[in-house]
Amino acid sequence: MSHQRLIPLLLLVLAAALLAPAAAGAVPVVSGEFPPAGFADTPGQLTTDPAGNAWVVLGGTDDVAEVTPDGTVRTYDATDIANPVDITLGPNGDLWVSQANGVARFSPSDPRRATAYAIPTVAGKRGITTGPDQNIWFVAGDQAVQVNPADGREIRSFPVTGMDARGITTGGGNLWIADFGGNRIVQLTTAGVPTFYDTGVNSAPQEVVAGLGAQVGYTAPGLDPDEVGLITPPDPAIRVPAPRTDATGIAFGLDQAYWAADFLSSDLTRLTSTGTVTTLTGLSANSGPRQITAGLNGTLWVSLETSRRIALVTGLEAPPPVVPPVTPPTGPSPPNPPQIPNPPGAQPVFARVSLTRTITQGRSATLRVAVTSAGTVFVRVERKLSGRRSGRRCVAPTRRNRRARACSRYVTRATLRLPVSRTGNATGRFGARLSAGSYRVSISAGNAVGTARTSKPLTIKPRARARPVRR
Repeated sequence: MSHQRLIPLLLLVLAAALLAPAAAGAVPVVSGEFPPAGFADTPGQLTTDPAGNAWVVLGGTDDVAEVTPDGTVRTYDATDIANPVDITLGPNGDLWVSQANGVARFSPSDPRRATAYAIPTVAGKRGITTGPDQNIWFVAGDQAVQVNPADGREIRSFPVTGMDARGITTGGGNLWIADFGGNRIVQLTTAGVPTFYDTGVNSAPQEVVAGLGAQVGYTAPGLDPDEVGLITPPDPAIRVPAPRTDATGIAFGLDQAYWAADFLSSDLTRLTSTGTVTTLTGLSANSGPRQITAGLNGTLWVSLETSRRIALVTGLEAPPPVVPPVTPPTGPSPPNPPQIPNPPGAQPVFARVSLTRTITQGRSATLRVAVTSAGTVFVRVERKLSGRRSGRRCVAPTRRNRRARACSRYVTRATLRLPVSRTGNATGRFGARLSAGSYRVSISAGNAVGTARTSKPLTIKPRARARPVRR
């Protein structure tokens, strides 16, 4: 049976720091490590969802854990998940994990109910990511596997000769794989065509992450001294010493720098896009930071393998935008330019949201959204149901709570992910398979800076009954 443990974070100041914008001139700092007593299981790879929650895979009785922005930690023993290795956010808002002989997915609203998909072409388990083609990709051994996110079916498997894969990421329209055994980073197109970047003999790269444009950063802890590196195609890798760190996980932060988790030194290495290295201290001694991911509002989440906790780093700030010099006009004034999204580094703002308010069962509603900066729009469709009050919660009616105060509760019925075009617009259709009833459509637009949220009502009417034919 699955179970859930709720571990409230005692430091309420931390929640306030997460919800408030960073102060001018803020500097990165370790803001907390939690849960205070540590997990019963070892935390591993992390990712974040559109609400800013961190999700981490666990190696023990429990399978995944959720860390919310208000500091609450929840752990889950999920069905169909066993010893997961990596985790990623899928194109439809579900979370996907890699595990032995395949992958599994679950909804953030119901983490204990997961579905596993066997992939017969592989026997191992390594990194997983959402590819540039909006399919799920994971790697194991010398294989890169493309998976349909709609049904978990393997689309194709691409062998790469001599590869012993570890981490995988998406960047610049390609997939990037840390080839531990081949001492190289593999750039792979969605058609399976590889390009290789050497990282040095015995470098044993572990993780790779996409940065700005086509650049990626990687960790190479197999060397002496350890290294972190940069690849800007088509140039060869830039190798930067990071002695006595055993850097493993790597993330790209809001400050447009790469951050590596240093297991040996219990620090974080910061690597700029030009190769400058600095160190952030403040983690507990011998805590063993192993994996890292970027969160919302200039945050980083770090898995502390030895102390079995999750650390939060706050205070990352986007670089100031480059303002081009103004050249006085020499001719007639040009017409007003068209409105375009704000530059990267700005929080999204909804400029327009429209949704079909009423549809008939079996038909689809149309959602159109315009946002002011690049990002991704996530949609959650929740059905309104009757319930009974239990403390501060509204729960499903039962015989035991039938005398409790009546209330309305919302149950998730569908999720949707809409990529925002360069013009800031996104369009989606949904609802054909939903039953008749009242719904709430929650819409969030998120990027590395922050998230904007709104909601719209939706009513689905039952199909009209066919009239009897008179004879």
